[in-house]
Amino acid sequence: MWVDDLGVCHTVALPDPTELMSDVFRQSLDQLMVRDQEDLDEVIEIEQMRFFEERAGLLLWDSEEAEFVRAAPPLALLSEPVGTVDDLRQLIRVIDDRWRLDALLALDDYFS
Repeated sequence: MWVDDLGVCHTVALPDPTELMSDVFRQSLDQLMVRDQEDLDEVIEIEQMRFFEERAGLLLWDSEEAEFVRAAPPLALLSEPVGTVDDLRQLIRVIDDRWRLDALLALDDYFS
């Protein structure tokens, strides 16, 4: 994700959201989805709002970020297994800000 000169956030669309997920993460997420889908949807929505309210404005464009413009996030960005909704929330919160929105959008796509 990058922020342009106008302060607009951009992400790279991924054809397959699982590209950001390790096998162990995806398997644990699948199990969690069976039990807590509604809570997972809520966490993603809350974390997206939180990102835009608290973090996006801090990622102002500068020349050091040029290498990340139009760059896809790292593969298997979501690599740790999650056993609870809170585990997922904590995992999201420690992702580097420049990739957090990408991870949230991939999770949202995966849940759809």
